[in-house]
Amino acid sequence: MVVRALHKLGVDRAMVNTRHDIVLKPTGEGDCGFRVFKVSGSAYKLTRERSLHHGTCLLNSPNIRNISKYLRSPAARFIKARGVESVSSQVKNVKVANKAFEDAVVAEFAWMYGSQKPIILYEDLKEVPEIAKGLEELTSPDWIFSQTPQFTFSTDQSDKPKKRRHPLPRDLPPGFKASFTARNGVITEADIQYDDNGETVQMGGELVNKKIHEIDWNKFPNQFVDGPLKWFFRLFSYHFKHWRGERKRNT
Repeated sequence: MVVRALHKLGVDRAMVNTRHDIVLKPTGEGDCGFRVFKVSGSAYKLTRERSLHHGTCLLNSPNIRNISKYLRSPAARFIKARGVESVSSQVKNVKVANKAFEDAVVAEFAWMYGSQKPIILYEDLKEVPEIAKGLEELTSPDWIFSQTPQFTFSTDQSDKPKKRRHPLPRDLPPGFKASFTARNGVITEADIQYDDNGETVQMGGELVNKKIHEIDWNKFPNQFVDGPLKWFFRLFSYHFKHWRGERKRNT
C-alpha cells in the first residue's frame, strides 16, 4: 500500500524486501548505484483484544547521517537477548513532502478498504476515560520496561575472538566482573565482583527480583558507585534514573 503511494509520487525505485521493509532498488549508476537503501520500517504488538502498529518512512530527515549512531546501543556489545535481532541497513530519504506523502497513503488506504467518513481527533479527547487510560499505560514504566524479552549482560567475552573483544573502561576497579540476567525488566540472576584493597567484594544477590529501573543504586558501596555504576549509567542511561552522579559520602 505504501509502496504504491510512493510510486504515484514518483519514487519508482520503492519496493518491499523479504523482511517487509520498504527499500529503494539500486539504480546501477554512480558510486552508490548498486546499493539497496532502507527508507521505512515497522513494528507491531498483538494481544488478545487489540493490536498496536507503527510505521516509519524517511522523507526529508536532516539527521539522516546520524541515525545509525542513535540506534547503536553502547551496551549491545555486552548483551545477549532472546528478542528478534535488528539488521543494520543503509538508509536514505525518499525526498517527498510530508503532506504529499500523507495524502497519498490515505488515498491508497481508502482504495483498499473503502472510503469512510473521517474521524476528527481533538486534544480534548485525552480527557475521554478510555483514551486517558490508554495514554497512561503507554507512558508507564511498566509498559516501557516490563515488556522486554529476557537478556543477559556480561563482561565476560571469552567466547569471542580476540579481535572482537571490547576493552573495559580503565576507571573500573581491579578484577571487575559483572553479569546479570533480566526478564520483563526484573533481574533474575546477578553476580558482580571486584577487588577492594586486596579483598574480593562480591555482590548481586541483593539485586535479584528487583526491577532494574526502580533500584536505588546510591545505596551501594562508594567504590561501586564511583566506577562500575558510572559505566552502567553510560551504557543504560535512563534505566539507572535513581543515580544522578551525586551522593552523600558515608562518614
